[in-house]
Amino acid sequence: MTNAVAPLHVSNPGFNIGNLGALPSEMLARVVAMGDINSILKLRRVCHGMRHFIDTMPRLCLIHMATQEVDIAQDKAKAICQESHARLSRLAFDKATPAAKLHSIARLKSESLQLLMCTNPNLADKTYKLLAKSSHERVRLAIAKNPRTPLPMLVMMHLHDGSPAVKRAALSTAVKPSVYYRGQLTNFHFMIQHHVRIPRR
Repeated sequence: MTNAVAPLHVSNPGFNIGNLGALPSEMLARVVAMGDINSILKLRRVCHGMRHFIDTMPRLCLIHMATQEVDIAQDKAKAICQESHARLSRLAFDKATPAAKLHSIARLKSESLQLLMCTNPNLADKTYKLLAKSSHERVRLAIAKNPRTPLPMLVMMHLHDGSPAVKRAALSTAVKPSVYYRGQLTNFHFMIQHHVRIPRR
């Protein structure tokens, strides 16, 4: 799975635009963060004709793909994620924090965490672990109320707490095919069942 990003580079003979929609958004974020301009230009053209592809791409990536300001996108992602980590640190051990509030913060920052995974994986991993370890039950309850939970959030919950109970909870609250396109849902189930860690550069 760590090689799944390779076909996105136009220099690779296996480049296939038809496969882009089946890749998880964090993989696409890695392409943007790696700064391969040719791949970014290809992604921009694909985005015009694939609505589900646009919906699952991190918004921050789309904004800066349009201007080709890859370095700026990386810097903004780092700043946003650092702020997110600080806020989650303050909230995680506050038992009075409503689950919905904690979940909304995690959802708001998920697009930045995806992009940050290749530029500063240690910080992203610390934030993921903090969410999973300190507030799993509250986040799980919030997810149960909102089935449109971001895919990275569900994967994170399982990777950092792999007990059977958590696995069942994650699968039972996983998004339906009508909410997320089939390729992403299948990929999530593969990660859950085979304990595949989210790839990092």
